[in-house]
Amino acid sequence: MPIKYWANDPEAWDLLVLAGETMPGVWNVSYTLKRDLDIKKSKGTNGARLTDHGYEATEITLTGRMTEQAEWEQLQAMVPKLHPNRPTDPRAPVTIAHPATDFARIGQIYIAQVGSPELDNGILTVRITGFEAVPKPSPVPKTKQAAESLQYIGRAHEQPPQALDRFPGYRGPIRDGY
Repeated sequence: MPIKYWANDPEAWDLLVLAGETMPGVWNVSYTLKRDLDIKKSKGTNGARLTDHGYEATEITLTGRMTEQAEWEQLQAMVPKLHPNRPTDPRAPVTIAHPATDFARIGQIYIAQVGSPELDNGILTVRITGFEAVPKPSPVPKTKQAAESLQYIGRAHEQPPQALDRFPGYRGPIRDGY
């Protein structure tokens, strides 16, 4: 299902659903999707060697703004469910629904922090930080061919060795018309 266009349905971009409940107020969601890359550049050469160590769990910041007493009371009632502080309370990821998280295909987050409420000019702001709940990490496949291909990133004028195996008569790139 496509994500709603903000101009056609701006309220969808203001709503946040956490743990199956609509959060009170207007919410903004921010994150950066990342991969764990090791980039090594050798002195005096063009390009770099790139090693991909896999996908990193995404840190998500949820920022809510409230102006009504009912919104404040609803948030207070939800905090124990979102961030239990007793050792006997269950700690588990919660579901999340917002167009921004739908874009990144994030459906659950593990809440790490609930910030203190900040009041400024009658607007109460609360920040919640969490991490994308991902299944147990699986190893990144590391084949010899993939490793050789990654060594040639950034050096388009050179052909990886495995590409040359398919063309036995290949003698290299044509230079100066020869």
